[in-house]
Amino acid sequence: MGERLRGVSTRSTVVAAAAALVIVALMLATTHGAPVVQPASSDQALPSATLQPPTATSTAPTASVSPTAASGPPMAWMGMALTGVVAVVAVFLLLLLTAAVVRVLRSRRRAPESTPVEPPPSLPEQLHRDAASHFAALREGEPREAIVRAWVTLQQSVAAAGVTRRPSETSSELTVRVLDDLAVDPDALRTIAGLYREARFSQHPLTNADRERAEVALRRVHATLPVAAREPS
Repeated sequence: MGERLRGVSTRSTVVAAAAALVIVALMLATTHGAPVVQPASSDQALPSATLQPPTATSTAPTASVSPTAASGPPMAWMGMALTGVVAVVAVFLLLLLTAAVVRVLRSRRRAPESTPVEPPPSLPEQLHRDAASHFAALREGEPREAIVRAWVTLQQSVAAAGVTRRPSETSSELTVRVLDDLAVDPDALRTIAGLYREARFSQHPLTNADRERAEVALRRVHATLPVAAREPS
């Protein structure tokens, strides 16, 4: 569907560009073809009037009006008006062309983000195989370091399963997203992710009670995977 829409947008852009070029060509042709009224030169010889002797039936001499002189100013005005109309239409078509190009660029830029990325079928099995390392990391060292290390090993398992990270995602956001897509316990997932952020970015000390909360949440995450994880003894 996206490819079809981009094809239509591209065809519309080409048609609009061709129409704009035709309009500009017509504008140039109209401008060059418009009659130009030349001012009368003082050096031009005026036609000499032939004087006829007055007769009984003669009346006042009538002035002769040239058809070309009479039609010159209206034709020039019409050419200027047509040029103005063509210029307005050309500007309008160029605006449409610009809008079409912007839409095409935006749709191509959003395409990678809008494409859903499903977790690979091997992800639950990968998490199952690495469960022992997740809990081992949580039990070693100080509570802060242990919680951070346990979450990092969880991220490494997700990466090992071949999950592709989106351009706007961090590794932590990727882990939360794919585990949420696997429909694990949402409360347990939020707990372990929140404890990781607290351990990673806060300054206050963490205790063994925080470590125990992280372990309970991690066990719940593994227990609600599509393929049940074997919890280490």
